Amino acid sequence: MDGFVPTKARAFFFNPKSSNFNKSPYKTYSVMRESYPSHYLGNTLILTRYNDISQCLNEPSLVTSGIINKLIHEFDKKNVELSEINRSMLRDLILFQEGDAFAKHRKSLMTPLTGIWIEKFRGLINVEIDLLVSQIQALDNRNEVNIIEMLIKPLWVNLFSAWLGFSQTDKDALHAEVKNIRLLLDPSSITLDGLLNLKEALSNLDTLFKRNYSDHQKGSSKGIFYEALHHGNTEYTARDYTLDAIACFIGGTETVVAVIANTLLLLAQWPEEQRKIRSDAKLLRNTLAESMRMETPAQMTKRTANTDFQLGGTLIKKGDDVVLCLASGNRDEQIFADPDKFDITRKNSSKHLAFTAGRYQCVGRALGQYITEIACEKMLSGFNFIKLAAGHEVIWQRESLIMRMPSSLVLDLT
Repeated sequence: MDGFVPTKARAFFFNPKSSNFNKSPYKTYSVMRESYPSHYLGNTLILTRYNDISQCLNEPSLVTSGIINKLIHEFDKKNVELSEINRSMLRDLILFQEGDAFAKHRKSLMTPLTGIWIEKFRGLINVEIDLLVSQIQALDNRNEVNIIEMLIKPLWVNLFSAWLGFSQTDKDALHAEVKNIRLLLDPSSITLDGLLNLKEALSNLDTLFKRNYSDHQKGSSKGIFYEALHHGNTEYTARDYTLDAIACFIGGTETVVAVIANTLLLLAQWPEEQRKIRSDAKLLRNTLAESMRMETPAQMTKRTANTDFQLGGTLIKKGDDVVLCLASGNRDEQIFADPDKFDITRKNSSKHLAFTAGRYQCVGRALGQYITEIACEKMLSGFNFIKLAAGHEVIWQRESLIMRMPSSLVLDLT
């Protein structure tokens, strides 16, 4: 890591909670890359340059288990009683596993995301998106369409419910837990209410998914997710199913929403790029990659050092946290020419770090990309042009310090 010299200077203050940062974090990231590329805040090292981040994503001494350990510590600190079942469930989620357990779990979970199983799921994706788009097309007035509420928010829960073969009642129950489960995606904003909501959500989801597993065992339910995970695996249990279902549900709850919302927003903000893709559909795949580079859904990710190790000649101590600013790396001028421009013909858009890299690279990245690809394709073909509705300002969500997406996106689809 050439020139890696972490600073503890107080001349610069990194505050993701500020309204200015929320509105546009990229000026801050630019200053950090230039003057404070490796900056300590207490025992947390913040990295902002692409090459530094990429190296750390592949560093075996940096692990994700520290995240869940600190979350469980917060439960104890705030005297929120957490059952041993829920503690065990949190520790055994693939999101926070390490070593051989992680590798085995990842291999199992890849089954429903590949081969014949993903082909079966693609049919469900097309049906669900067609239904939601047709409801928008049927509106009498399409010059002020809240696309997040009408298409993007319901999409993932509807798809996931279809994947598991849920009844309408179970789908409604799943919808109710979307907000409560988000603390697992963004533990940086822990509150007492958030912990209580997460505790309840874990219990509710445990009951929901175990009942779904039992229904499949009895033959009263039929879902692709169960079929794929249980196929040829006689040791697969109800607990395994619950853990995998929770992990997939969490993984898509905000990331799928964010990628679709950000992509539609960028196409509306950059009409010349939208015209390019309308004239050449083969640009769609690269458009999505460029969208994830330009407006990275998960702006940052955190790792914890599980042992002392050297990073570019600097000692990182066991227990230190390392925050990797993925969104900053994706705007690094040393990697991406004219990085603040949305360019769907960019040659190296696919080098983005939105899905991280190394052994923790997002398991469902291909599925997320495919859902977004179909959604954007059907929006482009279903409407003459995608424009921002007059008089509606783009407001970025503030509930999460990590996720980057508009809280409301009102489009003119006339």
